[in-house]
Amino acid sequence: MPLSLRLKASRSCLGFTLAEVATVMVIVALVLGGIMMSLPTQIENARMSEARSLSDNVRSALLGYAIQNQFLPCPDITGNGLEGRAPAGNCTSNEGWLPFATLGLSRTDPWGNRVRYRVDPAYADNAAPITLATPAAALDVCTTATCTAVLADNVPAVWVMHGDNGLRARGSAFNLHSAMEPIGADEAANADGRNALDTITNPCAPATPAPCRFVMHDPQEAAAVGGEFDDVVNWLPPGILLNRLIEAGTLP
Repeated sequence: MPLSLRLKASRSCLGFTLAEVATVMVIVALVLGGIMMSLPTQIENARMSEARSLSDNVRSALLGYAIQNQFLPCPDITGNGLEGRAPAGNCTSNEGWLPFATLGLSRTDPWGNRVRYRVDPAYADNAAPITLATPAAALDVCTTATCTAVLADNVPAVWVMHGDNGLRARGSAFNLHSAMEPIGADEAANADGRNALDTITNPCAPATPAPCRFVMHDPQEAAAVGGEFDDVVNWLPPGILLNRLIEAGTLP
């Protein structure tokens, strides 16, 4: 065999050249880097999808409860998952946490926290079951804490998942997260103006001049107007509630 052919054959037996190996390593590093960078985003997207599914389940459970009882459930204020209803039939508090055990739902949201829940007393006190003459609720959902735009008004019930930052949320064991951390105006509206220890009060009970306002918009960083925001807020429209009660024969 000529010398040139023998040299070519020996080089081919050596496998990849250093340049080829380096190229492959660069490609592998880029691929792995892309996977690692997108993993947190993928996890958060999955949680948001779970949150939307849970929110749909909450709405269905509230409607089912209302059809059976002709009023909405009261909030849980002790952490046992049961609605807090006084012997007289009224809610112990207009706001607290979703009574997951009463409704047959999961204890926590996708971030491992309890779901905040507020109900208008006109729709929850069983001393006055829901009728077509029930007064308009005093809960609104806006795009900002100053309510520059209204997404929904006069809704009977609102529920809030406090997202990944968990500000003012309570965990699975009903422990308060991030009690003393600063909170932006928009997320503070969803914590309902309570103090840092989340004392159960009714600071925005239906009264003039303004109804109780919650905030919902796309996630944003702390430097944005209104501060950091990653809450997930949803509500029960009065039209859907009344229509379901009529369809079920609960209302004429």
